[in-house]
Amino acid sequence: MSKDQVFEKQPSLERYFKTSDGKEFYKHHHAKMHADGLKDKKIEEVVNPSPKPIEVSTPQAKTVANANANEELTPMQKAQLRVDAINAMQTVDEVESALVGETAKTVKAAGEERIKALQASKANDADKKDAATEPNQDKE
Repeated sequence: MSKDQVFEKQPSLERYFKTSDGKEFYKHHHAKMHADGLKDKKIEEVVNPSPKPIEVSTPQAKTVANANANEELTPMQKAQLRVDAINAMQTVDEVESALVGETAKTVKAAGEERIKALQASKANDADKKDAATEPNQDKE
């Protein structure tokens, strides 16, 4: 993948590291571990000339964005943080917004479950409200 393609796919990425065999890594120590097995141990740091800020709107979206931006985490850990953020969301719209562009099956499944739970909660609240407003019809 060329430098442009890396930054095109991840515009907020500030830098990555490329080994002499062309492999790309987000972490220098990962590149170094790989380069240790190569004849040419050279590692090039490639810097994004204009990283784009991550756009966020809600606290949960900020959590999702921070999870994705944290390079120390594995993809599974990032996905779990996104699941946790989705489970904390209070509206269907928030969940649907968080799922836009999501590819992880576990996160998508968590989003679908959260939407069902929010819809069920809303239906239960409506039933309780209807029951509270109905006149008491006790038999005499």
